[in-house]
Amino acid sequence: MHDCLKAGFLEKTGVIKTRAENQRPIRQSFDVPNDAITETDAGPMFNGLSVLEAEPLDEGWEPGLPSIMWRVTVEAPQPPKICDTVVPNEYFLIASDATDLETAAYVGDKSPKTISDILSLGFDVTREELEGIWGSLSSDSVVETARDAERGQGRNSVGRRPGVTRSVWLVEEYPLWDLDGDGIAERLCVHRIGDHVLSVVPFDEQPYSIWSPYLATCRIVGDSVADKTMDIQRVRSVLLRQALDSLYIANAPRTLVNQDSETEDTIDDLLTVRPSAVIRYKGAFKPEPFVQQDTSPQAFQAMEMMSAERESRTGLTRQSQGLNPDTTNKTFGGMAMLQSNADQIELYITRNFAELIVAPIFQRRYRLMRQVIPPFRMKIDGKYTTVDPSKWPEEPDIQINVGIGTGSKDQRVAYKSQLLGVQREIKASGMRIVSEQQVYNLVRSLIEDTGIGVSDDFIIDPSSLQPEQPQPNPELVKAQAQAQQAQSKLQLDAQKSAAELQQTEAESAAKIELMRAEAEARLQLDREKAESEAQLAREKFAAEMALATRKMEIEAELADRRSARQHEIATQQSETTISQNRPGGDLDK
Repeated sequence: MHDCLKAGFLEKTGVIKTRAENQRPIRQSFDVPNDAITETDAGPMFNGLSVLEAEPLDEGWEPGLPSIMWRVTVEAPQPPKICDTVVPNEYFLIASDATDLETAAYVGDKSPKTISDILSLGFDVTREELEGIWGSLSSDSVVETARDAERGQGRNSVGRRPGVTRSVWLVEEYPLWDLDGDGIAERLCVHRIGDHVLSVVPFDEQPYSIWSPYLATCRIVGDSVADKTMDIQRVRSVLLRQALDSLYIANAPRTLVNQDSETEDTIDDLLTVRPSAVIRYKGAFKPEPFVQQDTSPQAFQAMEMMSAERESRTGLTRQSQGLNPDTTNKTFGGMAMLQSNADQIELYITRNFAELIVAPIFQRRYRLMRQVIPPFRMKIDGKYTTVDPSKWPEEPDIQINVGIGTGSKDQRVAYKSQLLGVQREIKASGMRIVSEQQVYNLVRSLIEDTGIGVSDDFIIDPSSLQPEQPQPNPELVKAQAQAQQAQSKLQLDAQKSAAELQQTEAESAAKIELMRAEAEARLQLDREKAESEAQLAREKFAAEMALATRKMEIEAELADRRSARQHEIATQQSETTISQNRPGGDLDK
């Protein structure tokens, strides 16, 4: 982490490679009985491993006699080891058009390896072939030159070592290439020395993680802290040089010497600087110092301005690095505001490192453990548990918490101690909003933050405790016996009452059934009577209607006859009147 952080601050990027590295088998000895060793075509075997050495443990054993116990030596294979290594920027290789590692058409690194190291990696290559490959370790990298400057380090002598100790560049690269010819590029893992390819195998994903303190949009390489402050450093160097020059001149001024007052000893006396020294001259004009204005205060003030500019760019202020004696009299609010503004850039850089380095590393570690790590035992909460990574889900829903913004350890301890006091007061007040499990969780977290040990050494998880069994009280036992007798009596009474109730219910059911039959018969009679009455009513109504209709018809016929008779009488009377009133002559004539 340190090397990756520093590389990012100074060299724009820091790179870490996460990989599973095979380990050499180790020699182990076991004392086993004679029947534990099996003979095979490949030689004696113990527990599936080839026996390298075997010696009897019985005293007085002679060849040809069976031995009971043997001490055998075998080479036990070791599981792969997951490693995180920093890749120097001058060794890291990536396509120039890459915007991220996962889609980069080419990514890899080179490293100096001896022929012995390459042979131990298990490549299908012989020592003679490797010794016939010549490669120079010379490098024209500015970064490597600056890193090794004035340290007496160089690779030329290493590259000229004889035999298997000679070093060459081993290139490990992960290109996207259509190896199977299906038209889709797959990620490959290629190892080569120069133009000599050692291995080509398909690979799941590239193993690198890269970060920059200040990200650049749509680019994999951003800016470093040095990029933000390099111009300021150059200005400060110029100002400091000028300030020191002015201060030197002010402390050791030049001297004005009139040639008329100069003797052959005057110049030597002026150049000899010692206390109470004598300066010899002649005439009325004595040598006088040339007074030149000291401009160092203005230069130092300008340097302070450039320091403030650097702090505003990087967020690394003097107050955040420690107590500044010049600011101890400032207000708490002002200092808190200054610290908050400085923390924003620091948290931005920290978040970039966490998301681009820490999170990918642990995600790759998770996937590598599923693939290559066998079951193992580890201590969890003070208890040893067997963990089988192969049974973990392939793509778990996990969240990697890097602790950003949670405060320092001292702050967390102080806050949790205060919360523990609040819980104690809540429990004492009788309120039920705090449970025993919640108090345990808080105390356990407090112990973990203090780092004084494992929580199980100090407190017990209440969920693992069995419920307490209180001791029986004699009076309570007696009362329970009396209550049991009373309960038995109540049960007998209840049974008797139940039988009586059952009999009563049967009688009531019979009575209800009889009453229901009587009611149904009565209802049937009433229904028939109602139907008869309704029929009679309908017949009576029909007869009355017929009679009324006939009566109306007769009355209508009589009315018509009266009307006709009246019309006839009226007609006759009208004719008589007309004849009497007719003009012309008497009626009797």
